[in-house]
Amino acid sequence: MTVVIDEEMAGWLILVASAVLVLGLLVAHTIEIFVFGAAFYVLDGVEGFGSLEGAYEGSARDYVYFSAVVYTTLGFGDLIAVGVMRTMAGIEALTGLLMIGWSTSFTFLQMQRHWGREG
Repeated sequence: MTVVIDEEMAGWLILVASAVLVLGLLVAHTIEIFVFGAAFYVLDGVEGFGSLEGAYEGSARDYVYFSAVVYTTLGFGDLIAVGVMRTMAGIEALTGLLMIGWSTSFTFLQMQRHWGREG
C-alpha cells in the first residue's frame, strides 16, 4: 500500500515534526535541570560536600532554581555554591552549555534539511 502525501500535507507534517522536536528538547533540558537540582538538594545535607549560600529558604524549589541558573549559564549570583558543590555546579554549567548548543545545532540541521525541500 502506497500513501501519497501532497505538498501542503508534507508542509504541515514538517511543521508538526519541528514542533515536536523543539518541545521534546525543552522537556529533556527541563528533566536535566530537575535531576541536577535534586542532586544539589540531596548532597547539600552531606557533611563536607558544601552548600548553597545567598537568598534562599532551603526548599527544593530553590535548588531547582539554582540548577536552572547554572545549567543555562545565566549566573544571577543571588545563590552561590560553596565547597565541593562548586565543582558540581561547574560540571552542570558545562553540561548545559554543551547540551543547549547541541540542541540548537541539531534543530537547525533538521529544519534546514526539511524546510529546504519547500523552496
